[in-house]
Amino acid sequence: MADATGGVGQAQEARSRMARPLTDPEVRELIDGNFIAVLATVGDGQPYAIPFIYGYEEGAFYAVLSPGRKVRNLETNSRVCVTIVQTWDMGKRWRSVLATGSASWIQDEEQLGPALEAIKRQYPGIPVRSTGGTAALKGYYMLRVDVEEMTGRGHD
Repeated sequence: MADATGGVGQAQEARSRMARPLTDPEVRELIDGNFIAVLATVGDGQPYAIPFIYGYEEGAFYAVLSPGRKVRNLETNSRVCVTIVQTWDMGKRWRSVLATGSASWIQDEEQLGPALEAIKRQYPGIPVRSTGGTAALKGYYMLRVDVEEMTGRGHD
């Protein structure tokens, strides 16, 4: 609708810039079509976020983590947020998925193999840490994030 000056009204212009919710199939497409996300943890009251390579299967994200601040944070606070973002047109068009949940460590050999396979299926390249199977994970941590809530937004 044109305003008194013949231009586009501010309300219509604002609506055209608003993001929209993604459908469940769009959320799954974004997760399946990517392999890098950002993992946000909190320790000592301070947020900390790092990129990581993930696998996703049956409501859980999997990742191999090296020791460091993120691991220390997870040992004291298992609440996490996983974010996946995809952009086009210099960021004018984008889609994102935000998943919150609870993190845990996989230590059982029977569970390590399937978690590692989920990551390998997701990652399009040659895995660095997992080429030697579960034996190559010595000194690393296998993370599982059980998703409790997941939302997606996009600006197409």
